[in-house]
Amino acid sequence: MKINSTFVLLACAGGLSTWGASTLLGIENAAAQEQTVECADVPAAVRTAFQKAYPKATIQGCAKEVEDDKTAYEISSTEGKTRRDVLYYEDGTLIVVEEAIDAAELPTEVQQALSEVLADHKIELVEKLRHDDIVTYEIKSKHGGVPLEIVFDANGKILKIAAAGAEGEEKSEEKSESGGEEDEEEGGEK
Repeated sequence: MKINSTFVLLACAGGLSTWGASTLLGIENAAAQEQTVECADVPAAVRTAFQKAYPKATIQGCAKEVEDDKTAYEISSTEGKTRRDVLYYEDGTLIVVEEAIDAAELPTEVQQALSEVLADHKIELVEKLRHDDIVTYEIKSKHGGVPLEIVFDANGKILKIAAAGAEGEEKSEEKSESGGEEDEEEGGEK
């Protein structure tokens, strides 16, 4: 499956205005949800959970956002050459860990799918995401100047395709188990 650049350009120019407005495309305005905060203002439960899990990490910054209608905090850090963002609910419950990795570290199945889908794209960032026991891989690329984000499962199956719109919005197509599209509200995993 190759990403259709026309689809991506149309998705960017589509003009949808609310998350889940279409079963084909949805929008999430991450920039409006995430707000930089002083790390000292992050709840103690979050700071403690992070320090326990990553005692050697150097914190680079903190942010506050809404995740599943709950307040959440993201701690961005580095540890050696690893760049990591960790998202917690305010009680210290872990939501997701995102670690930047080299494309060569992707599972073989994901590398193969990536070479088929994004053969003519410039890869800008590869991240490994851990949510509970689920591992996914998020690839950020550009094609013809259009930013694109694709999420794969460990077997190389596309879970989500998103293109950044002109106003910083993210428009996405999510794949269901049967291969069709579905709204994020119906179970798309990041």
